[in-house]
Amino acid sequence: MDFAILPKDVFLSHAFEDKEAHVLPLVRALDNFAITYWLDTVEIGWGDSIVAKLNEGLTASRYVLVFLTEAFLRKGWTKRELDAAFAAEVASEKIVLLPILGAPQETVFQVYPLLRPKKYLRADLGSDRIAAEVSRLLGRDFKSEWTHHHPATYVGEVWVKILKQEGALGQPHRISIRWGPWRRDIEVPASHARSIVLTHTKGDDGLSVPLFLDVNPSCFVTCGCGRVPGGEVIDINTGWVRADG
Repeated sequence: MDFAILPKDVFLSHAFEDKEAHVLPLVRALDNFAITYWLDTVEIGWGDSIVAKLNEGLTASRYVLVFLTEAFLRKGWTKRELDAAFAAEVASEKIVLLPILGAPQETVFQVYPLLRPKKYLRADLGSDRIAAEVSRLLGRDFKSEWTHHHPATYVGEVWVKILKQEGALGQPHRISIRWGPWRRDIEVPASHARSIVLTHTKGDDGLSVPLFLDVNPSCFVTCGCGRVPGGEVIDINTGWVRADG
């Protein structure tokens, strides 16, 4: 299975010069909010077609976050990404493009006048605030019961990321996981971080056994394989008991 083409919440369009100052801090914040993203250094491998990968990422992403800085405005490559985002927005008649201004607004609007009617966020708002705004825009569904199937052919580390609701940050959380005949119960104290990542291992069984999660208070849950996203990590490879025991 090719995990590179799985849908992403956001595509991060930026100039290389802005990666350290703007993009990587936001990436860490997006991880904490369980927001998936397309980032060139993660998705484009040695020997890949850069154009093909960029088009793939733009197509697979729900929103395009554009870091409009002085460096961005000087480049032709970034303009092509922005043009593609504009075209996708027109074709879908939905919001696709989310501007983040790191340059003076009049400088940006002089180069891209079509952005003038759009609401934008300032880069100096801070990564956590920007990630929180993206999370609200995504309309996260916080609930108590979740189900996930890991790919049958995958072997290796898998994870479950649990994002607490803002209003429940001061409360302990109880998590119960059922995976086939096994059950794992976890008590998460109120002092733990907002996002908790439960890591475990899937063996070479060729099966896609459903994973059932009950979380209280209700949370937003994402699951995945391979690279573990940001958050407070808890290894749950041990401590399982028979569900019927």
